[in-house]
Amino acid sequence: MPILKRLYFDLFVLVYALYAFFNKGIAYTYLSEMVLALGLLLIVANIRKLEFGWDKRMALLLFFVFITAIYILRGIGAYGIKDVIRDSVIFNYILFVFVVYFLKD
Repeated sequence: MPILKRLYFDLFVLVYALYAFFNKGIAYTYLSEMVLALGLLLIVANIRKLEFGWDKRMALLLFFVFITAIYILRGIGAYGIKDVIRDSVIFNYILFVFVVYFLKD
C-alpha cells in the first residue's frame, strides 16, 4: 500500500502541474477525473485499514457536501442528468479532499 499511495500522490501532483502549466490543453483530457477514480479505488480497496477522523471540520465539510448533493438532485428534474453532472464538476472535485485526507500518513 505505501508504494501505491506514493505513486498516487506523484500522479496527483503531476496532473495538477500539467493543469497549471498547460491549462485548457490538459483540461479536456479528463486526467483529473482519472486521478479521482484511482484515488477512490485505493480507498475502497483499503477501507478496512483506514481510520476515519471525526471532528467539527469534518462535520462541516460533510454538511456542505450534503447540501450540494440536495441541490444536484433537485436540478436533475429541471435540467436533466447530463447537464447537471456537467455543471456540478466542482462538487466532484470536493471528493479530492476526502481522497487526500484518507490516503495521507
